[in-house]
Amino acid sequence: MVGYRPKQIAETLNQNYNLEINSKIVNAKIREFWQSWENAQEKFLKPVIQALMEQNKHNYFEIRDAFKYSHKGFYKVFKRFFEDLTFNQLKMVMARENFDWESLKKISEDYKDYKKIRGLPIYKWKEWFIKAVPLGDIADLVGFMSEEGLRTFLNKDEKAINEFGCRGYEKIVDKFRRERTLERLLDLEENKDFEWIYVNDFGLKSRDDYRVDYHFERQLAAFFERLFNFELTIEELESRDPKILQKYKN
Repeated sequence: MVGYRPKQIAETLNQNYNLEINSKIVNAKIREFWQSWENAQEKFLKPVIQALMEQNKHNYFEIRDAFKYSHKGFYKVFKRFFEDLTFNQLKMVMARENFDWESLKKISEDYKDYKKIRGLPIYKWKEWFIKAVPLGDIADLVGFMSEEGLRTFLNKDEKAINEFGCRGYEKIVDKFRRERTLERLLDLEENKDFEWIYVNDFGLKSRDDYRVDYHFERQLAAFFERLFNFELTIEELESRDPKILQKYKN
């Protein structure tokens, strides 16, 4: 009778055991043993739903219908059980490495934190984009079921678009790489050059990976000119002129 409401419990007991009880009596007994209907649900229904979620074989509607809930009723119960997460949000969280139910409260707080995207801080996403970590790898790290799912998210999720400043993986990568390049070039104390940014910040091939220095230098120039949409030449970037760079930055 897991998932039954008091009225259904009373009807089932009357039918199977030839009793004459009503939902008020059932509610009274529930309060006697578990203090409230919600506590009883937490004790008996929640572990069953957890087990079904762990099997990863059932969708939301199959689980809801197994307990004969209305959509609205099950939606409320589900969010109450699982820290106000929806079914799809919980699936995302569960897909993460080393997930466990004990940490769900903390994970859900991170997930809903406005300064975070899918429970991960913006700086972590930014690191991945600057390194151009493949979409499939990011999807695995974040808990998306597929690369296409993450690609769609980056194109359509309003919070992500607002935080990242544009939509689409390739555009986001270019945006954050431009920002990092300008930060480095304007920081005259650190004095990091293009080669350092290319290899260390972006994780791309170093000069040693090329047989001829000229080929590396040509690739370097082409990369940064394309990154800045051919609006700045490599010579203008190399000048580190704050007037030129700040103008592009703004």
